[in-house]
Amino acid sequence: SSAELMGLVNREYILESANAAWGRMLDQPLKSVTGQTLMAIFGKTTFTDELKPHLDEAFTGKEIQTDYWAVFGRRGRRCFHFTYMPHRDRAKEISNVIVSIRDVTDSVAAKEALIQSEATFAGILDGVAEAIISLNADRNVILFNKGAEQIFGYSEGEILGQPLNTLIPERFHASHDTFWAEFATGPDNSQMMTEADLVVAKRKTGEEFPVEVSISRIALSDQTVFSMVLRDITERKMVEEALRESQQKLAYHVDHSPVAFIEWDQRWRVTDWNPAAAQIFGYNKESALGKNAIDLIIPPGGRDRPKQLRRLLEKQKAGLHQVEENVDQAGHTLRCEWFYTPWFTDGGQLDGIASLVQDVTGRLETEEAQAAEFDKLASTLGRLAKAVIATDVAGNIILVNRAAEKLLAQTEETVMGQRLSEAFPLRNAGNGREYALPGPRELKQSQTFVFERGTVLQPAKGNRLYVAGQANPITGASGKPIGMVVTFHDNTDAELLEAEGLRAKKLESLGTLSIGLALDFNNYLSAIALNITSLGMKTADEPQIRELLQDTEQSIRHARGITEQLATFNRGGVLAKANRQLAPILKETVQLTLRGFDVRPEFQLDEDAWPVAVDVTLIRQVVHHLARNGVQAMELGGTLRITLTNAR
Repeated sequence: SSAELMGLVNREYILESANAAWGRMLDQPLKSVTGQTLMAIFGKTTFTDELKPHLDEAFTGKEIQTDYWAVFGRRGRRCFHFTYMPHRDRAKEISNVIVSIRDVTDSVAAKEALIQSEATFAGILDGVAEAIISLNADRNVILFNKGAEQIFGYSEGEILGQPLNTLIPERFHASHDTFWAEFATGPDNSQMMTEADLVVAKRKTGEEFPVEVSISRIALSDQTVFSMVLRDITERKMVEEALRESQQKLAYHVDHSPVAFIEWDQRWRVTDWNPAAAQIFGYNKESALGKNAIDLIIPPGGRDRPKQLRRLLEKQKAGLHQVEENVDQAGHTLRCEWFYTPWFTDGGQLDGIASLVQDVTGRLETEEAQAAEFDKLASTLGRLAKAVIATDVAGNIILVNRAAEKLLAQTEETVMGQRLSEAFPLRNAGNGREYALPGPRELKQSQTFVFERGTVLQPAKGNRLYVAGQANPITGASGKPIGMVVTFHDNTDAELLEAEGLRAKKLESLGTLSIGLALDFNNYLSAIALNITSLGMKTADEPQIRELLQDTEQSIRHARGITEQLATFNRGGVLAKANRQLAPILKETVQLTLRGFDVRPEFQLDEDAWPVAVDVTLIRQVVHHLARNGVQAMELGGTLRITLTNAR
């Protein structure tokens, strides 16, 4: 929650890490701020005039503090207090500069107002984010601003008149007493106590925290007053600790990474070499350090490669990715994948290269073998009359033949790379639900998944079709699945003919039932007629009754005629027969039946064939079943010969 901006800047002037105040000041997420250059954050003018000169000076080991007016974020022109503190790594080398930025616009204004009126003094102090504490000669607190209240947790009323040691952990009381005694009588009127002095303060809660303190001694006419400006540097310490942990983690990951890490100087001499690099190339770190790439891993035919690579990196000023041929210590040829990241001096000169490398010899050989297998597969499948779709192991389409293009109503270019389920959507014709094919990884080796009757294909641009076919896995040399092939054909006509046959069977069953009912009804009528005849013989003397019985017998005869007509109709009687030429019926029915199969019809139809009295529906069903039996007898395809001639 601190308003002070704390950040760690490297020698390329990049903000490596920062506290949350940066994001609030810039109205941006903190993640989008870190990793940017200071020029991108502050603008070229502020960076050139203020930041860069002082950063360069801080990298020489000096600690710099300046005030600078600038436009930063969306708050208009403000005055900021910049502190540049060198940060040394374990080798005591200055690797970064800790930059502290405080918006001191209010405090500057307060100081100017202080010159004009002492009445504004309290307001000026309360506008300062740091803790400002004044002590009398006995080191009792006589001034405690709002910043001090916020940092320590005490209110001004609680702390005024209390000894300074209230704000210091007890174990440091003796050393502080000694320091104050020397400072009170020493020649210097001010002194800066930084983190190097291990200054620790204590909040009201008892929590201890690191501080940076500036102390001054003011001799008034009647007393000596000590003034302290204290800054909580907890967040700065956290940044430093995070940097230290980051460096440790980086070193750990480099040493334990399965990817080789090699660092080179500008002349391609090894400056770092992790264990993974030793495993790939056979050289341990001690034997590789200082050696030139040409002497270690470059084959004899590639001696000019380092020079060419350096020129390319200097020209691009960016990273590079490529696959190269290398050699290991035993002289074996390797194919390696390299990622090069160059870094440059302030003057733009190449200063070194970091590289990540993997031995991809086995992977490339596998990919090339798979590509050869797929090429062979594509050549074979392309010649088939059936529709064929091939996918990779992820289920993405990698091949379709011409027959599949026709049924999908798309070209190979438009479906390549699509998911099989998107380009080849199947549904159950009965319930309309999606009919999902298993994926390449779900099919066991040599397993066949068959989809037959009742499967509907609804392509994105084509017509709705009934299809039948099967899916089989494609396995590589290792026996593992590398894809899947789906073969299928248009089964629409067969489905429709089969549906028509089913309807005919239903009608036939209904007709049989109707005939039975008609015969039963006729039997009942016969019994009734016999009873009426007997009754007529007994009532011959009664003309009126006799007349009524004769009318009833006439009605029964009419009813018998109706039942006979119903039975004749349901037997498929003469009502459906007609003289027809069989040649067009045979040709049309066979062609419809064979459509979508690898069976070619061969017709030998006598043009002088006699017409035949047939029921067209029934003869079509007979021809369809004969042709279908022929297709089922030729699983690998063939020719079905149909002959029509007069029997003499």
